[in-house]
Amino acid sequence: MFKMIPSNTSVTWTSTDYNKKISVDNGTVSVNSRVANGTTATIRAMVSFEGKDYVASCKVTAKVRQPIIGIVGDYIPYNVSYKDTYTGNIFTPTTGWRILDAEETEIAGEYKNVKIISTGIPVNYYYRYDKSYNGSSNADISETNVPEWWGTDEQVTQLYGSTYATGVVYADSGYPNNYAVTGLLKNFSLIPLDKSGWKYNTVYVANTTSGNHAIINADYKGLTDGTTKTNDDTGYANGAIFLTNKAEEVHCLTLQELNFARGLGAVNDTKTTPKASEAEYEAGDSRLGLFYLRNLNDYGYTSDIGTYWLATTASFTDHAYIKDVKDGNRFYSDGWGQQGMRTVVSLKSNINIKKVNNEWKFITVSQ
Repeated sequence: MFKMIPSNTSVTWTSTDYNKKISVDNGTVSVNSRVANGTTATIRAMVSFEGKDYVASCKVTAKVRQPIIGIVGDYIPYNVSYKDTYTGNIFTPTTGWRILDAEETEIAGEYKNVKIISTGIPVNYYYRYDKSYNGSSNADISETNVPEWWGTDEQVTQLYGSTYATGVVYADSGYPNNYAVTGLLKNFSLIPLDKSGWKYNTVYVANTTSGNHAIINADYKGLTDGTTKTNDDTGYANGAIFLTNKAEEVHCLTLQELNFARGLGAVNDTKTTPKASEAEYEAGDSRLGLFYLRNLNDYGYTSDIGTYWLATTASFTDHAYIKDVKDGNRFYSDGWGQQGMRTVVSLKSNINIKKVNNEWKFITVSQ
C-alpha cells in the first residue's frame, strides 16, 4: 500500500564536499568565494519515515566567474567629473571612469551587472580609529560620538560575525576598524564631503580653483532628500554625489574586487603582489594592479603618490588598522592618516553596456 510521507517530516541535508566550499543548509546551497573552478559536490536530502530512509541527491559543480579580459580598464562615459586630490588633474566624464567588472549576457558583446571605478582619486579619507569630528571639532570617539556613516551592529555582524559587533566602537574597546570599513562598503553615500580642512573620519575633496568644481554631477539623484543638483560645488555634500540615475550604489573599492580585476579570482589575499608590464597586459595578462590599468600613470601618478584605502580589514584581531594599497600592488596597514579612496559605482540591474563604434554605451533593458 502506498503511503504519503508527511510534509512536516524532518529532512537531513548533507554535502559531500567536506572542505565546506560547497555547503548546504536546510536546502539552500552555498558556494564559498574561494572555491576552485570545477569543484563538484553531491547534495543529498534524506528523510526517515517508519524505519526507512528515503534519499534524493543532485550534483553541483562550481563555476567560478572570471574577469572578462579586454574590457577591464576600458574608459566608459559617466556623468560625474572631479578634481584629483593628489595630482589636481581634472577628470572628466570621458576620462574619469573605467570598467571594473561586468558579466556577459546572452547577447554577444553586451554586459550586465556592471561596476565602474574612478580613474583617479576623487576623495581622501582622514582615518582615526579613536577620534571623530563631531560637528564643531575633533573629539574622542565615544558611545555618543561615532561617525554616523560607520557600520551598524547588524551590518558588522553580516560581514564579520557577531563577535566583532560589540556595539562598543570607541578607542581601544571593541572593533572600531570593523565599523569604519563596514561603513566604507555599506554607507559610503552618507559620508560627508568637506573641502575646508582635515577632519577625522570625514572625507576631503580638493579645493576649487579657477572655477573648477571639486566634483560635478550633471545628473545627480540624491539619496537623502531626492533633490536634483546640477553642476553643484560639493563643499558640504555627501558620498551620494557619485550616483546618477544609472547607478544603484557607491562604495570604496574592496580588496576582493581589486584582486578579481587583477585576474586573481575572488580572493582575499593581502600577500599577493603580482605586477605586469603594459605589453603583458595587452597580451592578455590581467594581473595588473588598478594603478597600472592602461596608462593611468600618464595622469601624473608616481611611486610616491596614489596610496588608497580598501574597504577591508587588515585582520579581525588587530582592529586598530585598516588596509591600504600602494601603487595597486603592495598592501600595508595603518591605524590612522590620510589616504585616497577609489570609488566604485554599481550600475542598476537594468543598465547594460555595449560597445558601439568603438565606444561604450549604456543600454536600458526591460526587467
